[in-house]
Amino acid sequence: MECDDIRLKFIDYLDNNLTAEDEKKLVDHIEGCEECRKELESLKKLVNEINENAENISVPEDFMDNIGQRALKIGPPVIKKKKAPFKILLIAAAILIMSMATVFATKNPMAELIKLMNPEPRITNTVNNGVGKRLNISKTDKNIKITITDVVADDIQTLISYKIEDLNNGKEYNIRFDDGIIIKERWGNQIKDTNIEMYTSLFNNEGKGILTLFPIDTDNKTINLSFTKLEAKTGDTTEIIDGNWNFQIPIKKYQGKSYNINATIKADDYVINFTKITISPTLTKINFNCSNGGKKNERINDLEDIRIVADGKEYKPYNFGHESWIPYSTVGYGDKEMTFDSMYFDNPKNVEIKVNRISTQITEDKPKEFMVKLDETSPQEFEYLGTKLVINDLKVSDNITFNLKQPINSSKFETLNIVFWPFNGHSQEKHFTGAGNYNEAYYIDKDNNKYGYYDALLIWDKIRTKNPVLYIANTSYKLHPSDGLDIKHEKFIRMIIDGYNKTVFVNGSAKVKLR
Repeated sequence: MECDDIRLKFIDYLDNNLTAEDEKKLVDHIEGCEECRKELESLKKLVNEINENAENISVPEDFMDNIGQRALKIGPPVIKKKKAPFKILLIAAAILIMSMATVFATKNPMAELIKLMNPEPRITNTVNNGVGKRLNISKTDKNIKITITDVVADDIQTLISYKIEDLNNGKEYNIRFDDGIIIKERWGNQIKDTNIEMYTSLFNNEGKGILTLFPIDTDNKTINLSFTKLEAKTGDTTEIIDGNWNFQIPIKKYQGKSYNINATIKADDYVINFTKITISPTLTKINFNCSNGGKKNERINDLEDIRIVADGKEYKPYNFGHESWIPYSTVGYGDKEMTFDSMYFDNPKNVEIKVNRISTQITEDKPKEFMVKLDETSPQEFEYLGTKLVINDLKVSDNITFNLKQPINSSKFETLNIVFWPFNGHSQEKHFTGAGNYNEAYYIDKDNNKYGYYDALLIWDKIRTKNPVLYIANTSYKLHPSDGLDIKHEKFIRMIIDGYNKTVFVNGSAKVKLR
């Protein structure tokens, strides 16, 4: 099985829904493919964070079953990196993945994050500047009216905004993401096994939404879009309405401008090269690559808290249905890209790219191993890099559950890269599935102020100059043994730490002329 096929099965693997044959193929593959293994670990953390915040968010029951295909296959990629540190995953879980499904936010601060990333005002601004078109095409079925309000298209994406009105009861309906959209035309990359034949992303809240598609393949195109299922959620009950809301939508594509650039920022021997800027009506895109300057066992995970400044105006990284949002963006060692607010209507001639910090991954020459006793009910202490780690609340039944605590504000590391193996080694027949839920996470700044994770994101612009760093205080693990592993006869499991992540503050910049 190739990497793409393997990644399509990640969600089923995490949910223990694979057949024995498919699970064996996947385990065999990730044993020999570091990139897929790292990506799976990243996805485990992402899914766990969504589960951990279930009290704040309610999504369709089969949402995560469908995200596996979309999140790992769509382009530009949402998750495509060698190792995603915890902060990226939380943003992906809380914001990017939310934008890809019908989301019902009920509590702060998650609801406030959703409001912050709503692309609707940006679409309105784009149309008001003469790019795109205000349509106001309405169709009514089952006494529910859907109106296509605006369409904006450029060489990066196609955006269609809509609103839903219940003409009888005023109930709030949303588009059903997984099986409620049909688009007759086919263009761009296509997603297998879905009614939606191209990259599709939804921001859906309070009866209004944004449908995001690949850029159309011609300068002008009329597409046939049908909404066939809506849903309304009340508490734990989901009401599904079948219907037919069919639209013919005329689309005109606007071209952006691309500039090849050669800008470099160096930090602690790490090198960041910016190679291209594309300025389109809906967003700005920057291409870049990174190298570790010859550092052994060290590499850049992420560029963090990046800004573009032009003529005194600051442009932030942002998710318009594609990329990571404030304050982080993905990085790898090939050519990568990140997206920002659009500079199209400002038409800048000179820009400055600012990098405030980078997240680095340090890998051990030889992973550190610790033996965890399965028959020990009292806390077990371990030491890594002079820092005490504690495993407690350990229980063994059909699976193994426990908490892993670590001190916050450690001078040695911020987050750890940990796996758990059976005592006699990890194999196809004997292994664990499952991962940890990070259920205590804090940002601590240089003045030792502590912020809850989501609280910090909401006030990031106010605290970013204080160099806040993310720490994990507690992780809850649930390990599921494979069929060939009888944990009732096991005395130990192995905790393996192969490295850790640490922030490097850069405060570097590069100035570029756009010609």
